[in-house]
Amino acid sequence: MIRTLRQTMVRHADASFSTLIDAMLDDCVEMALQQPKEWAALMMIERQVEDLQGFRAFHMGIQQTWSDAFKSRYPAVPLSQITSMSAMVHAIAYGWCAQEILVFRGDRTRQASRQELGLAVHGYLNTVQSES
Repeated sequence: MIRTLRQTMVRHADASFSTLIDAMLDDCVEMALQQPKEWAALMMIERQVEDLQGFRAFHMGIQQTWSDAFKSRYPAVPLSQITSMSAMVHAIAYGWCAQEILVFRGDRTRQASRQELGLAVHGYLNTVQSES
């Protein structure tokens, strides 16, 4: 996932911030919904065998990827705010994709899932930007 998100960042280096975020969210939903039942089984096994350090490293890697995307577009924003934003966007995206995998089990369309995720992430980012 990290590699895919970083490749998307490179491909969209000259795009608007909104377009970059949309492309990264597209990646998240696409990966989650490719094989939702298989991902659900893997997530359940992962939670039984992965230690906290490995689990944390994976999530910190994704969070750092979001952070790098934000820093590339908003270099004047304080690092503490970038860190908070990236943690929240990762939590929203990962949480939503986990719901799609574990609860909805791929029964919804990618378009519907992606639209709702986009509303949540862009709504959050717009609110944070307007408060800055």
